[in-house]
Amino acid sequence: MRYAELLCVSNFSFQYGASHPRELFERAQELGYAALAMTDECSLAGIVRANEASEATGIPLIIGSQFRFEEGDRVALLAPTQAAYTQLCELITKARRRSEKGLTVSRAVTLTRRSRKRSLCGCRATSWCVPMRSGSQP
Repeated sequence: MRYAELLCVSNFSFQYGASHPRELFERAQELGYAALAMTDECSLAGIVRANEASEATGIPLIIGSQFRFEEGDRVALLAPTQAAYTQLCELITKARRRSEKGLTVSRAVTLTRRSRKRSLCGCRATSWCVPMRSGSQP
């Protein structure tokens, strides 16, 4: 069975990730990965470089973004379809538009998880809350 990394940040996650997407894809190729998900923190900033690296190495790119809950848990939202990519872009854009410039960590999204609401935080430059019901879209 081949391995696909589904949680990976690049140097586009400032002060969090260290390696350029090209370096990450080259290493994934050396290790024989089936695919690599680029999940920079509340951002798709590294996706263009990741796509170039994906094409150069032949390792499929999975587009996503990473978010952290106040309780310390984190979640990676992956976009397997064009519709999911659009929703992820809208979520990140709304978060960044509603925040003060330079704000780093605060409330971002309220999600329903096992019938209790949780605040999503750690998304750089976000300071807003949006109620979401099970099955609703951002």
